[in-house]
Amino acid sequence: MARHMTNEKIEKLGEYLKKYTTIKRMIKHDEKLLEDYYGLTGVNYDKVIVNPTNKFHSDTENQTISKIDIENRLFNNKKQLKRIDLALDILDDEARRIIVDYYIHDLGWIVIARKVGTSDRNCRRIRDEAMIQIHEAFYAERLDMKTGHAQIALDAVMV
Repeated sequence: MARHMTNEKIEKLGEYLKKYTTIKRMIKHDEKLLEDYYGLTGVNYDKVIVNPTNKFHSDTENQTISKIDIENRLFNNKKQLKRIDLALDILDDEARRIIVDYYIHDLGWIVIARKVGTSDRNCRRIRDEAMIQIHEAFYAERLDMKTGHAQIALDAVMV
């Protein structure tokens, strides 16, 4: 008996997988920004304008904060990309090809079915099974075979 998962969960995971290409582009962009990032210079207090609140504007602080923001965004995007890659690695070749073609390359079912050599209905069935495996990998929980609800957390089993 095939495990069941609600369409809402499939769509939510699908939207996350569709961001794969965007995340890769953001990583390349942020790496380029950090590579081209101009060096920090010391603060020249002769040019500091003091506001009535006694706060001053520091280019060095602003550059440092901007660089830290870019580094944090880069770290988080790499973490997300690795998480997606690890989830795709647990799939067999056919399921991975279907998931990648449908969600990442945005191909239609007929094109995917021709590439895989099966019917579009069978491709959807394989996609549904693969999405269950991806869900289990992402959220570290097994799904109940009948209801599609989380049955147990895998972390609790390991302890």
